[in-house]
Amino acid sequence: MRHFIGVMRRLAGEGQYEELKKFLGKYTEKTETDQIPLYCENVVINSVLGYYSMKAKDIGVPFGCACSIPKQISVNEIDVCIVLGNALENAIEACAVMDCTDKRFISTEARITDNNLLIKIDNSYNGNINVRNGNYFSTKNEKNRGLGIRNINKVIEANKGYLKIDHEDKVFTLMAAFPCM
Repeated sequence: MRHFIGVMRRLAGEGQYEELKKFLGKYTEKTETDQIPLYCENVVINSVLGYYSMKAKDIGVPFGCACSIPKQISVNEIDVCIVLGNALENAIEACAVMDCTDKRFISTEARITDNNLLIKIDNSYNGNINVRNGNYFSTKNEKNRGLGIRNINKVIEANKGYLKIDHEDKVFTLMAAFPCM
């Protein structure tokens, strides 16, 4: 998504509108073969969920989603997408490195309850976690990688929300709550 948006921003910024139209046309052709599943009424959030469900499908990871987010929400959709996108990207990467492929899974839940948007993501992982002083660090060696949980935490704090992470029995669970205004 970051790369896709970066290309669009560059083309629009340089005034290359015909190139932008061609780029979007090629993207549309490529994505029309796989219909994005409908998980909720909110188009923006559904797009993120759909994108990651297709990525999970591509690597053979079962993706469950129980989401009941209405079309309009009072929480900043960009912030919700940052949380969902980073958490689901981490979940897919965790499942991808597992040796035992028949135990891989991702389960996502999202709903509004008691004036809070609640998100819960469970995923399998290989048991390796890098936690120091209560902070999660990447198990990857790539530069500028492993910032997902830090980015999630920044968004949650900025929204005066709540974040809880558990990991036991090779199941990683991220729970986040956004207060609805």
